[in-house]
Amino acid sequence: MFDMKVKRLVVNAASSGDNALLPADPTLEYQVMAGMLVAAGAVSVKFTDGASGDELTGAMAMAANGIMPIAFNPEGHVRTSKNKALVLNLSGAVAVRGWLTVYVYKVRSDS
Repeated sequence: MFDMKVKRLVVNAASSGDNALLPADPTLEYQVMAGMLVAAGAVSVKFTDGASGDELTGAMAMAANGIMPIAFNPEGHVRTSKNKALVLNLSGAVAVRGWLTVYVYKVRSDS
């Protein structure tokens, strides 16, 4: 069983490669429900299941000043595994800003 809470977070990623948006935790899983990303320059972005982890999305190309709306999905868009960070991977050192609404699931010990 799970306990769940809603977390709204600011996205400020600019490093090429992995940018951890939420940390790995042995008792938590994260699920992206909605958001908005804006790229300062041309870059491809993808969500991964932890640093250097499995891809949760393919690489999504964004143009300079491009906007990527992530509409609310009641079933969620991507979900990490337990003890994996929610990572936004960038193909280059380009500022990607925005916000995400994430469900944080705490895995209860009685499950």
